[in-house]
Amino acid sequence: MKIRIYDNFFTQDECKELIDLRKKFSQFIEPMYNVSVLRVKRILDKKYRDKINKVSEDINNSKIDYIEVVEWPKDSYKDLHFDSFKEKTTLSSVAFLNTDYSGGDLFFEDMTIIKPRLGRMVFFDGKFYLHGVSKIKQGTRYMLTGFYESK
Repeated sequence: MKIRIYDNFFTQDECKELIDLRKKFSQFIEPMYNVSVLRVKRILDKKYRDKINKVSEDINNSKIDYIEVVEWPKDSYKDLHFDSFKEKTTLSSVAFLNTDYSGGDLFFEDMTIIKPRLGRMVFFDGKFYLHGVSKIKQGTRYMLTGFYESK
């Protein structure tokens, strides 16, 4: 499976709504490594779940298993890694919800770099592609990160 990039997957308003969702449910945020996570599968509006699942179904007949809004503060980063969330995970995704920060590129072992672009969503096999996040130099990065399982 190739890395698939969907520019303008989310509108500016949808990105803002997803960030606001994180702020609204801030009492449920979990610290994880150097970032903080809000699990949103149960509270994510059906329009978003349907939109995301349509693409994941087309890619490899997968559906959302776990999805989260992640806040990456200044100086946070993630070294090269494989996604090992669950054995049954068949697909991973990240969506850039803001761009008012510097750094925070998604990068892969083969030197492929995916720059942040508002509303951009990237799907890939996180158990196959070694990937990471470059250091956030300024500002705060918000992402919608997903893991999928076979239908």
